[in-house]
Amino acid sequence: MADLPSILQRGLLSHNQAAALRPHAISDPAVQLRRSRVRVPGGLWLHDYVNLYFDSHNPMLSKIRHMNRDLVVLEVSKVVVDLPDVVIADRNAAKEMVRFGTSPQGLEIIDGGIVYKEFWKDPLGDPLEDERRDGIKCSEVLTPSPLLPRFLRGTGIVCSEDAKAAIEVIAPSLRLRVGSRHFFWGGTAGPRP
Repeated sequence: MADLPSILQRGLLSHNQAAALRPHAISDPAVQLRRSRVRVPGGLWLHDYVNLYFDSHNPMLSKIRHMNRDLVVLEVSKVVVDLPDVVIADRNAAKEMVRFGTSPQGLEIIDGGIVYKEFWKDPLGDPLEDERRDGIKCSEVLTPSPLLPRFLRGTGIVCSEDAKAAIEVIAPSLRLRVGSRHFFWGGTAGPRP
């Protein structure tokens, strides 16, 4: 929420470009260290791309559930997949065994059966399969930075009416809806009842 005015003005920036603005970090520093060492084959360093998830209801958002009331999920136009030099990662781009493909053809490597599944964990509880599915659930669209504001749809999803009211003060032009399905609650990986 705190970075929303900057995002609406400048668009979405890569990790490296945003660093100069000192944004409010929500990511795990250990994960960012791993991501800083990844170079996309035939492309840029991973931290030079804006990374977008196909589905916000994913392991990253689960890990920061304690921040629900401070978050807004911004909707991005799907035309970004047709922009030049966009890359698709078939799982979290810093995971082992990740495959990259140029967009839009790279969309064919996405496992939509897991990416868009609300409850994606292995029904048999296999921890290795859970880890594999977690990675796939975090499949990414990597766009060269910056992703200009015109690609933001002007809509966002928040966890509650209170969060909506707080964000309306900061960004009155943003159309907001409450969507508890996108967020995680309590100690479970499911939506709030």
